[in-house]
This record gives sequence, C-alpha cells and structure tokens, in this order.
Amino acid sequence: MLALLGAQIGAAPAWAGGGTAYQQFATCAGRLSAEIEHLWLLPGPDAQAHAGQIAKRQAQRDAMVQLMQALAPAAKPQAGMAARLNAKFAHKALLTRATFNPNTRDARLARTAAHRAVAGCTALLLS
Repeated sequence: MLALLGAQIGAAPAWAGGGTAYQQFATCAGRLSAEIEHLWLLPGPDAQAHAGQIAKRQAQRDAMVQLMQALAPAAKPQAGMAARLNAKFAHKALLTRATFNPNTRDARLARTAAHRAVAGCTALLLS
C-alpha cells in the first residue's frame, strides 16, 4: 500500500497537509481523530449509520498512523505527535465553528474547509 501511495503524494491537494509524506500522514491522522471525536459527541438520528461513519473514520485514521509509523524518522518521533496534535486541535476548532456557530455564513465556510481538509486526507488513501 505504501508503494502505491508513494507516487501519489506529490499529487496530493494542498489541503491534504504540506511538508513531507510523514508530516502529511501525521496531519491527516490528527484531523481524522478530531472527526472521530466530533462524531462521538454528536450522534446522528440513525445509530447504525452513525456507528458505520465512526468505524470508517477510525479505519482511515489507523491507516494514516500505520503509514506515518512506516515513515517515522528515528531521531524525532515527537515531531509526528506534535503535528498530529496540532492538526487535531485545529480541525476540532473548525468543526466546532461549523456546528455551533450562530453566523450561518461562517459556519458554512468552516464546514466546507473541514470537508475539504478531510477529503484531501482520504484522497491519499484512495489514490
């Protein structure tokens, strides 16, 4: 799987996360973690479909972590965790703006930005 992704990393959209492949995977792992937490906090009307969304995001996040670990620089493993956490908190703020914002225009912009960021990440897995 990693070999298949290697050729696609350079073609990844800018919103997938900049930097090295390792940094991209770390950023995406953080974003997907934020998505999972957001789904846990806000259950949908269809419990079975909601559980499926959570499982899908968890599988995507786990794939990102595996890819990240496969590329982990031996000297600074903290850098990956820092990138993950920074991306998670930034994405969480975006999801909060999208969900709880009384300004509908800003909420729509935040929702679009969050969707694009995660789409860029999942595109790395689907390429």
